[in-house]
Amino acid sequence: MTGKDQSDSCCTYFNGNYMGDYSDDEDSVIYMKCSDWYQESCTRKCGHELSHFYTVTILIKGSTYGSEYQNNLLFARTSIRLKKVVLVELSRDTDNPKDKNAIIIKANIDGQLHLLGYVGLQHIPKVAAAMTKKEFVEITVKHVTSWFVKNTNERMMRGSLLLCKTGQWLSDAQDNMYNPEYKEGVNL
Repeated sequence: MTGKDQSDSCCTYFNGNYMGDYSDDEDSVIYMKCSDWYQESCTRKCGHELSHFYTVTILIKGSTYGSEYQNNLLFARTSIRLKKVVLVELSRDTDNPKDKNAIIIKANIDGQLHLLGYVGLQHIPKVAAAMTKKEFVEITVKHVTSWFVKNTNERMMRGSLLLCKTGQWLSDAQDNMYNPEYKEGVNL
């Protein structure tokens, strides 16, 4: 297979070897016995049948709106560079004037929670459903990168999450909207 390397790693669940796909930046593995792909970070989990783990990567939204978010993303990036896993907690932000369904993202860095931003509007319904059903196995910061933001004319940090859960993901909700009474710049 092109772009795939044989690995000496063994899947304790299927009692067989797996191969890693290093052709992109995803940390996926394919199990030789079942030929299914899984996120490598999910394979070390115990107590769940691996065939029911599903992952998705989403961008952290709202992080360019405050220095607190930017500083916390820098902490997360430093931890990732030190090869530390940055675990994430999600919680509902029902007092958010823009979106009563907002989901806030906090990273657990050295035992303290640091606010990173929000789940994007189109992902809220599927993430909220997984939260309600308590399906999450692990949520981590996947990447933190620097990018140029035109309206601020400076470089800012942005990040993405890797969400691993049991059961299949719902589709993104392209028609999800903010509170109907919310207008940009005016809160009725």
